[in-house]
Amino acid sequence: MSRVINISGRQRMLSQKITKNVLLIYENPNKDNIEFYLEDLQRDLYIFERSHFNLINRNESQGISGKNSDIVIDLFEDIDPYFISLVETTKEILNLVKAGESDSDLILENIRTLILNERSFLERMDEIVFEYDNESKESITNLEILENIVFYILLLITLFILLPAGKTLRHAFIDINEGNENIKKLFYSMNGSLFLVNKKGDILSKNENAKEIMLNQDKNNINFCVNWFNVNILDIINRVIEGEMFNSIEVKVEGRDEKNISLLLSAIKGSYKNEEVVLLSAYDITAQKKAEEILRDLAIKDELTGLYNRHFLESIIKAEIERAKRYDYPLSAAIMDIDDFKKINDKWGHPIGDDVLRKAARILKENSRESDYVIRIGGEEFVVLMPHTNLEGAYILADKLRQAIEKNIHKEVGYFTSSFGVAERKVDETYFEMYNRMDDALYRAKKEGKNIVLKSGEESVLGMKSFLEWSDKWNCGEKTIDDQHEELITEIGKFINGTIDLEDSENTIYTLNKLLNLIERHFKYEEKVQREIGYKEVNAHTRIHTELLKKSYRLKELFIEGEIDFKDLLECMLHDVITGHLLKEDTKFFSYLE
Repeated sequence: MSRVINISGRQRMLSQKITKNVLLIYENPNKDNIEFYLEDLQRDLYIFERSHFNLINRNESQGISGKNSDIVIDLFEDIDPYFISLVETTKEILNLVKAGESDSDLILENIRTLILNERSFLERMDEIVFEYDNESKESITNLEILENIVFYILLLITLFILLPAGKTLRHAFIDINEGNENIKKLFYSMNGSLFLVNKKGDILSKNENAKEIMLNQDKNNINFCVNWFNVNILDIINRVIEGEMFNSIEVKVEGRDEKNISLLLSAIKGSYKNEEVVLLSAYDITAQKKAEEILRDLAIKDELTGLYNRHFLESIIKAEIERAKRYDYPLSAAIMDIDDFKKINDKWGHPIGDDVLRKAARILKENSRESDYVIRIGGEEFVVLMPHTNLEGAYILADKLRQAIEKNIHKEVGYFTSSFGVAERKVDETYFEMYNRMDDALYRAKKEGKNIVLKSGEESVLGMKSFLEWSDKWNCGEKTIDDQHEELITEIGKFINGTIDLEDSENTIYTLNKLLNLIERHFKYEEKVQREIGYKEVNAHTRIHTELLKKSYRLKELFIEGEIDFKDLLECMLHDVITGHLLKEDTKFFSYLE
């Protein structure tokens, strides 16, 4: 059992290391570095193949699985195709790199295959270890039953002999558990970071790899020597001791050079020196997460422009509509089409046409707000999805985008223009219905001369009321947070309603400072509450707060210096800080308050 777990752990580490080296080779332009990674990759691949042979060899004199159950044998057979694919794909990548094709599309395709097979390989390796563990537990349970039967028989017959014998056996068992050199060697040689801790989090033992994630070597408590980002490690330890299971949960810790490390954390209860303890095992999956991020970008990003693609829009639109319905705020969108794009392709060719698309995408992205989604849905058509924005606001933004495109000059084509159709979602309307209305508006814009923005002709839309009046639907249940949110909405409403005299610059700046102080005070209190309730994304949320404050104060400086007008400042405060954050990011931790 111990040997299987040890070799399986090494296989997990090696498969991840192989994937990591392949990605480093693909992304690294330095030839010397590539040579280093190639050597490392070849060595890991050799060990990987040898270890797999040890796992599947059923010869009792050589292998370790000669007495496997039928279930384990089937699991080994099931994992074999993924192992073979991992090895063959890696060798194919090695051959391509040696042939000088280290940045080819063929390598990227092989990397995708490698990552998918690695994930399946790791899942099945876990199944093998879990099955070994279950079968061992069954054997131990049977032994415990037999032990109890024998114990009671002997107790009745030879009570005066059994008591001292039992005491001796118990001490012997403790000595075996604490002195077995093989178990110690297994613990210290296992791949991944291993910690043996008590219920207070004090570290009783650790292996060499564990030191890699210990930023503070002077501390001997798991909560203080490792900087955990999204979990309360002491809470996990206590819950494991109480009987909960924690198998392979993803966590993040701070690594050296302030780089985050992604870990796969498991925790199991045991006893050590008559004390309840928890064994924490953490495997570094940073390379795997990076690979997943690359694949995710490939899936949701448009390859030509780098914007979100139609698949991404389809994956979020239902949630955005549900959020708008729940919190009673408007949701609008604009569809944009480059005017006479076919003529551009016909006159200058598709490469120049592609460059025009990239330039248009860049203009749309640079002139949209952080809360907006800019999406290329195909050809020369783009959609800008605008949460928290009514029809009038969407029209203003669309015209701002139209003007930005009109003012830009392409080095080959010169000036080019675009047309927009804008619509706001009606009550109980689907995205498909809203899309048809803004598409009709775009069609009319094309017919009426191009380079214009037209609204959907439909009426019955939500107004600016959502930004000016507090709605009870926005309450989270924590009174201070709700009061602060309402106060912020009220203050920003003063600007929108025109109750602030913008001609009085001194009063305008005073009111603006008051608003910024309210935001800063609210952010600090909200972070305090999130830590108290154990919100797992509190660090990420805090970073968002920091960036929003930096941006807000920078915009205030630009406004005072006359670099931007008050409308631009207000737009940022309204969409990025207030509605974009308050009605979107903040709602993610509301469930924790319950």
